[in-house]
Amino acid sequence: MSEKETSPLPPDPRLRRCHACGQPNMATTTRQMSRFNTDNTYKCPDCGHEVTLASQGASGFYLAMGLIVVGVLALIMGISHGFSTGEKIFTGIVLMVFTFVPVLEIIQRLHYPVTGTRKDGDQPPAAASVRPKDPLQRSLALLNAFGFFKAFFGVIAFIILWLLFWSVIGFINFTFF
Repeated sequence: MSEKETSPLPPDPRLRRCHACGQPNMATTTRQMSRFNTDNTYKCPDCGHEVTLASQGASGFYLAMGLIVVGVLALIMGISHGFSTGEKIFTGIVLMVFTFVPVLEIIQRLHYPVTGTRKDGDQPPAAASVRPKDPLQRSLALLNAFGFFKAFFGVIAFIILWLLFWSVIGFINFTFF
């Protein structure tokens, strides 16, 4: 599998404001699925400025996972013997490493706000209606449809439900067996 392959998903119908010239009509030219993300390439028809933006769902997912990893790390170090100054610095560095890329993607999308959607006649023809065969690619397509907040809170809700499920299993095992 190549590093990036063309997605069978249709191009993003949203228009964005060009950061270079200020016109509100940047449209998607290509949509590619990399191994762990969906990238939309927007091009301004007025000035030719081009930008590639990652999917919002992936940014929300990565930010939530980074915060969860740092939270678990801080919980483990805090429960064991409290935080020393070195452990606080280490936790801060780990937080920056795990949240740097999603925060940069969020800031980049803020520079190119959504201004509307394409008209029906302006829509490029949809790519093949075949869904990706790889389960990871299908999951990325679903994640892309969620958006930032649904993906962010969805990950947190999933982890909470997962921990609740295993707590109930442990309670039943401890109480009745």
